[in-house]
Amino acid sequence: MVFKLDGDGKETALYKFNVNSGGCYPEALLVGDGAGNLYGTTYEGGEYDLGTVFKVDKTGNETVLHSFAGPVGGGGMGRTLIPV
Repeated sequence: MVFKLDGDGKETALYKFNVNSGGCYPEALLVGDGAGNLYGTTYEGGEYDLGTVFKVDKTGNETVLHSFAGPVGGGGMGRTLIPV
């Protein structure tokens, strides 16, 4: 799940991953941008069931930016997103 906490500690779910969605089993840190979008990776799911790079906007809409496609395409790399 991608969620946010407000200043009082109230939790709001932005997006809940589903096995049938564009990705599942997110495991890496999320990275944010100035527009409020969050970026991350999943370990499974996507076009080849080998993980995805995704974006969740501030309204909770998810977009798959990349589906990993095996060892050459980064399959199973969803655990390794590192903020730069």
